[in-house]
Amino acid sequence: MLTHWKVSKPVRLAINSVESALVVALAALIIMSTGWFQRVLERRVIDSMQNLTGARVEIGYFRFRPWLFQITMQKLVIHGSEGANAAPLISAREVEAGLSPTQLLRRRLRLRYLDADGLEIHILVNPQGVNNLPIAGGQALPRQGLAGLMSLSIGRLNISRAVFYWNDQRQALELGARDLAVLIAYERGVYRGSLSSSATTVQMPQGSLPPIKFNSRFDASPARLAF
Repeated sequence: MLTHWKVSKPVRLAINSVESALVVALAALIIMSTGWFQRVLERRVIDSMQNLTGARVEIGYFRFRPWLFQITMQKLVIHGSEGANAAPLISAREVEAGLSPTQLLRRRLRLRYLDADGLEIHILVNPQGVNNLPIAGGQALPRQGLAGLMSLSIGRLNISRAVFYWNDQRQALELGARDLAVLIAYERGVYRGSLSSSATTVQMPQGSLPPIKFNSRFDASPARLAF
């Protein structure tokens, strides 16, 4: 004996709403997987990084995985004011970031994680004491400036096979951190801000540090670096 179930109108409306939401989500995933969307997002990422840092940014390879909400960048280069034949201010073989879409607010970004491999930072200081940080008033100066606050938080940070250069002095290190928070404001040619994190670990050829809590304020400009 067959039993026929009668579905009420509110239930039918709920089912239709769920089906519509699934169709929209599937269509969004398809669109975000297209080459067109990947190129548009890559351009937006480059523009945002240049606006926030005042530096010129290059990305050799860019990939956004919408089903994971993950961005992968390879051959990332951030140029300061160094000469054309000098090593760039920052470069990385690969950077992978897990985005948190619910936290995307104006001037605020939360990353679930950020993994960087092969990171190199080159700080060059000439005899006059001027370094290669982006020059205030240069071509890549942030269009909106950073007179307001830029806030970045990272749930888990992992930097592997990194090298830090201060002129000709070289220091290899690996860094890990939890709950990293960065606040930066740009005013009158100076970047001012703070860094804080929990369970920060640093490994160097000379030895390693146990997990520590870290909190620091900084000023950075072509003429001065102070923590």
